[in-house]
Amino acid sequence: MSDPILYNTFDKLYNAAASIMPKSFQEHPEILAAGLGAAGGYLLTRGIQAGIKKINTPFYDKYLPDIELILTGAVCLTPLIGIWVNPDGLIDLINNHPVYTLGVTAGLLGSSGAAVIDATSKKRSSSTFIDDLAKLSGYDKPKKNK
Repeated sequence: MSDPILYNTFDKLYNAAASIMPKSFQEHPEILAAGLGAAGGYLLTRGIQAGIKKINTPFYDKYLPDIELILTGAVCLTPLIGIWVNPDGLIDLINNHPVYTLGVTAGLLGSSGAAVIDATSKKRSSSTFIDDLAKLSGYDKPKKNK
């Protein structure tokens, strides 16, 4: 089996971070990889969001929440598609690269968490789910009697 996607890059990043960690963390590579992956995914996503907000605030406010939710759904479906397309390849990946698999999975969860938190907070600030349902049903707000 060949190395997974971005294996060399993640391996170098993991080894660089692991070399400065206390020995107790180095003795548990799966936990270390999961923690580094989740933190890295979260921080990378938040950094990209901050960059987009600084460059183009209208895009950030109007389109990014929906894009984030769509991409989060795609990230969640990726393992299911992988199982369907090549179940043996996915099982081999998990068996041959357990630390890599945990790190990447945690990274995807961290980035998905950051995206969902950001998307739902922006949507809540502009309108609530109840407001959207009211508009869809044709019922906006009760009219005040004067």
